[in-house]
Amino acid sequence: MKRAIFTLLTLLAIGPAYAINISGVVKNSGGSGLEGVKVRLGKTAITTTTASDGSFTLKDATGLKPQSNHTGFSNDWPFILKDNGIIFSAVEQAEVTVMAFDCNGKLLLSQRKVILGKGHAIALPYFASGIQIYRVSVNKKVYTFKGITGIAVNNGQTSAWKEIGFAKQTTATVRIDDALMFIKQGYQYYRLAVTKPDTSGVQITMTPLDTGTLTDAEGNVYKTVRIGNQYWTAENLRTTKYNDGSGIGSGACYFYNNTTDAAAKKKWGALYMDAAANSSKLAPTGWHVPTTADWDTLLNYLTSHGYNYDGTTKKEMTAKSLAAVTEWPTSTDSGAIGNDLSLNNASGFSALPAGWKFFEFEKQTTGAYWWIAGGGAANVCDLWWIFRSMDRYNTINYGASIRLVKRV
Repeated sequence: MKRAIFTLLTLLAIGPAYAINISGVVKNSGGSGLEGVKVRLGKTAITTTTASDGSFTLKDATGLKPQSNHTGFSNDWPFILKDNGIIFSAVEQAEVTVMAFDCNGKLLLSQRKVILGKGHAIALPYFASGIQIYRVSVNKKVYTFKGITGIAVNNGQTSAWKEIGFAKQTTATVRIDDALMFIKQGYQYYRLAVTKPDTSGVQITMTPLDTGTLTDAEGNVYKTVRIGNQYWTAENLRTTKYNDGSGIGSGACYFYNNTTDAAAKKKWGALYMDAAANSSKLAPTGWHVPTTADWDTLLNYLTSHGYNYDGTTKKEMTAKSLAAVTEWPTSTDSGAIGNDLSLNNASGFSALPAGWKFFEFEKQTTGAYWWIAGGGAANVCDLWWIFRSMDRYNTINYGASIRLVKRV
């Protein structure tokens, strides 16, 4: 039998087939409604905030209606399905999300990509013969169209096929693989997996972070926070004395731009050279400068417990959960630290972009850098305002911040 494959692309003029309508209430440990909780549906990237009684509703009822004006695209017919891919052209930077459904509303594919203009293609998996519904979001504009693939040919005659009624694509039949993320400063992060886009009656209880304080040899007091089975200082170290009372020395400890302002010192902390970081004399009893294993434990815990910016639990993308909600520059990159600062700091780690000292003081307000004790393949961790993940590398002659950690 000779088999031919072709694709027919048609814009749909139907109502929403995949609408989000999720509602519920968030309470505190005392049973009262908790106001001001940021609620995000991770992969779908819809966000809201709880009301004074803790109630919330996430809706995306207009997402599938075709748009007549395609601002930013080269023409009014921007997409072509060809060779197992979607080909399109944009004349500006855009965040593109592609979703594919079968005619029963089952989600077959979800991909997200940031493009910088010109021609692009997003690869699609092989679909067996049938009809797929595509939902393509470009920034805040959404397009919906139908693809028909895999029509069999026998002796030059196409086999009969029947278009399945699109009325079957109701929200009740759609399944999603997503997670609700609940973030409020001072409270434990909460993640709830969801499979139905039309869900009501969600009820969760958020408890305060497990916090405390730590005092160094100089009398400075730091906030601490428990993350998994570790306690971390939630501020950068700023002591100028070792734990034996001796001075660290100006050549091994600096404050940014050599400031003498007490408030600035407390806010940003000090920048230490490698000799001080690896002296084993910086931390009070029971605490230490984190090793590679300590950082691994932190990041693995955050990733596996859904602290990634989109609520997933695989590849580490936890930068937003570590970064504070202030001081970082804004970014349009999806998932970056600077993209909607109100969704930052789910862990309570409260990282500020304190910068570094190389030959000069640099990068305050754009990057954060901390020593990893013990050296090895990497001796510095860092966050950058457009990062989604924490990075690591090796360096010398470098002044960086220090956090302290204690294992539970």
